Amino acid sequence: MEESFSIAICTYRRFDLIELCLKKLIGLMERNQIFPQILIIDNDEKNLLKSRINNYLNKFNSISLFVEKNLGLSHARNLAVEKCKTKYLAFIDDDAYPENNYLKRLKDYCDNLEFDVLGGSQIPYSIRKVPGWFPSGFSKNWASGFNIVFKVNTIIQIGGFNKNLGMKGTSIGYGEEILPQVLIKGSNGKILMIPELKVHHFINPYKLSKRWQYRSSFCRGRDSWLLFNKSRPSNRDLIFLFKEIIFSIKGVKLFYDFSSINKFCFELGRFYGGIVYKKDIK
Repeated sequence: MEESFSIAICTYRRFDLIELCLKKLIGLMERNQIFPQILIIDNDEKNLLKSRINNYLNKFNSISLFVEKNLGLSHARNLAVEKCKTKYLAFIDDDAYPENNYLKRLKDYCDNLEFDVLGGSQIPYSIRKVPGWFPSGFSKNWASGFNIVFKVNTIIQIGGFNKNLGMKGTSIGYGEEILPQVLIKGSNGKILMIPELKVHHFINPYKLSKRWQYRSSFCRGRDSWLLFNKSRPSNRDLIFLFKEIIFSIKGVKLFYDFSSINKFCFELGRFYGGIVYKKDIK
């Protein structure tokens, strides 16, 4: 029986991690007798991945490998949408793998619920202990790209993923999965947040430092400007963003509280992004 959903894994030169993802995913498929189409999008024009996963490609007809030569996660996601033949398309990051009940839950949601976007949660893991302050990655408002499901017709109708947003190789970029949600929500689409749909998400050790998290928050703030339908900010916008920076300081808490500093870095990034970005969200 053909499933109502496919699963896409967009990847760029993280061979060991995507092999783990595939191994875990195939194990669940065989154990649960649920066989969705698996679309692997290699965002590296050298296509070095093929030789690493040839055994999976030869053994399982449900697994397909495509190469997207245009560098950028948005390009890779758009190719996955283009190749998808099912009603829903789930994205899992190449450095994540599904929880044991992931496939059963995903099948149940796609077969019995109606939605335009569905967001799950993560179980972070690393080769070092994940500190207690580390962000959960789950929001009640927006689904995160490491574990997200789109209704294919909906994502096509809004024009797919914006090529100016998201990672480009190893260059940090964010928001490519948020903008579609902003547009879908603006057109009264249905967004569901279900934390029970979980993936194990590998956290590179360098990301466990607060310094890296502050840099990441700055970049998220910078790229968030592209989620707004404006060109350069007006004086009122700049005043508002500057007030947000001041408000986020919260006195002396800035100097010792992770959440306060993180918020400050995000607002600083928003102010920076508001100045340097031109209108380009179509």
